[in-house]
Amino acid sequence: MGVHGLTTYMERDRRFLVNVRLQATRLVIDGSSLYYSLYFNCGADQQCGGEYEAFAEQVQQFFTVLSTCKIQPFVVLDGGMDHSDKKFSTLQQRAKRSIQDANSLSRGSHSSLLPLLTKAVFMQLLLDMAVPLFQCAAEADFEIASLASQWGCPVLTNDSDFYIFQLPGGYIPFRYFQWGSVVVGKQAPSHGYIPARCYTVDRLCSHFQGLTPQMLPLLAVIMGNDYTPPDIKQIFFSRVNLPVTGGRGNPQTEGLLLWLSQFSSPDEALEEVLELEEGGKRQKRNPTQSVFSAGMQEYTLPPRSSLAQFFSGGLSTLPGSIAVPEILAAQPQWLLQGIFTGRLPSLVHDVLVLRRVMLYAQVENCRLPSSHCTSLPIRQVIYGLLLLGNQQATAPVLPLPVRLQVLLRVLLLEERALAPLPPTLRLPMCVTSFWLQRSKPRPDPTILQAVLLGLTFGELSHRKTIPTDPTCSRPGVAAVLHRLYQLGHKRKERRGLNLEVAHSLSQWQSCMKAALCLNQLLWGPLPDPPCAWLFSGTLLHAVQAALREGVAIETLLAGDPIPGLLYSSLMEATQKSGDSGPSGLPGSSFSTARKRGRGPRKRGGRGRGQMQRGRGQRADESDLNNRFATLMSDEEEDEE
Repeated sequence: MGVHGLTTYMERDRRFLVNVRLQATRLVIDGSSLYYSLYFNCGADQQCGGEYEAFAEQVQQFFTVLSTCKIQPFVVLDGGMDHSDKKFSTLQQRAKRSIQDANSLSRGSHSSLLPLLTKAVFMQLLLDMAVPLFQCAAEADFEIASLASQWGCPVLTNDSDFYIFQLPGGYIPFRYFQWGSVVVGKQAPSHGYIPARCYTVDRLCSHFQGLTPQMLPLLAVIMGNDYTPPDIKQIFFSRVNLPVTGGRGNPQTEGLLLWLSQFSSPDEALEEVLELEEGGKRQKRNPTQSVFSAGMQEYTLPPRSSLAQFFSGGLSTLPGSIAVPEILAAQPQWLLQGIFTGRLPSLVHDVLVLRRVMLYAQVENCRLPSSHCTSLPIRQVIYGLLLLGNQQATAPVLPLPVRLQVLLRVLLLEERALAPLPPTLRLPMCVTSFWLQRSKPRPDPTILQAVLLGLTFGELSHRKTIPTDPTCSRPGVAAVLHRLYQLGHKRKERRGLNLEVAHSLSQWQSCMKAALCLNQLLWGPLPDPPCAWLFSGTLLHAVQAALREGVAIETLLAGDPIPGLLYSSLMEATQKSGDSGPSGLPGSSFSTARKRGRGPRKRGGRGRGQMQRGRGQRADESDLNNRFATLMSDEEEDEE
């Protein structure tokens, strides 16, 4: 939602916001607004497909600052599309703008586009950090406002609808929430505080004599929001005589506020508005009055919030206390819990309720079929699981080996190919296998090498964040990571884009997003990978360019055997996929060199055979029963 033109008016007139020091309070956060703001404010790439690690660091820093200031965050996110379809035209317009933005970025122009996996990264981080969160069935505005109203705490968002809701704790626009300038130390002896500017409806009304908070929903409908037909605003302003303003801010908005101040009640004002809209023809009034009544009702908050009960009582409050479409309420409890707790994506809601999904634009070659065509077979399986009778109700109780085989058959990879890999790379490797076999045009070998090297970089970067992991003590690994980081950083300084590479990588991300959804719907037969370290678009573009120019993988990974061994394991897994892969598939040179140079292993029988014996058990991060961990152990023995 959002009231057209209201943010511009409020930002031009600073009378309506007051300085506050935010500390030791609850804070209801619009999660969708937050991840958009954090991604676009952190300077991460948008042209090459995204830089999720930089975004993840921003998210972690944000919640660390809140903790420093004793602020308790409660994140509420948009879910699927509204089941009434009253906002569908608005969503279509936004999708068209996103396609235009993606096309501009593909041509090297400046524009803004949220990378495809941003929300998945955000949700995973919140779950890992145990931040209280709730994913709504559809749009979150009403639930956010209801919760903040009951608790009397502020709301943090960028949505101009919150200039209309009557909230005791007020509304803090994200741009005025200076979390990067937290005050600690002598100026805040007990705990830090965050400087911010806060808006309340009462403060706005105090500047317009006679204006009451109850008038503001009518203002929102007249000015237009995502649910109001555009002709409502056009007709009204073409016929009304607004008071002359003093020139402060937006004259039309201020004139409307002054005009509404003349009426003693919203009903009286609405009567006059209907007269203007229908030109005095009462026979046309009923449809128009219904539009206004429904629009104004969107801002009427209940005395109690169902989310307050959820955050207090947890899953025991579901589904009875949460308003959901009837078809969704009929679903099994595990599925509802998955949606509301953020463990299932909002696509599940859209498939069940609307039997329709909207796919997000990516930077790609617009002359080719959409990059999402590659992932269609995965999505078709998701649709079948959700829509074919009651089969979805049995998913969590099916044995793990059965669920795993369903996933592997869809992704076109045999289980034996996964045995040598760290658990966190098994799903990405399945995706890479599927992408190799289904992408049209077929990925160039250098693009495959770049993807595998990106997974190597991501896995080692993630392991460096785990103090107990042995890679933390290896300076050679740090040198490799630094070399690759510098390579990706240099790519950010250029605006040119290789469209062949961009399109292929967008196909990979589309497959990754669909596979994450399928894996979650099957209740995790494979561990979800740490999404923040899965993909760095600038690095992959830079690596592919270097390989095309003749730089060897060995050169990029020189300094420690571990990166090369991991890369070789990934390459070998692609060669075990159900298809031979693209012509000219690179060989596994690191693996070959390793076998020639090392001689017999001291620990025979470990690795891939052990995964077969342990089939049906979830692999853990610390499990050493995979080839990569075994190789690391062997290297440590050599050093001793």
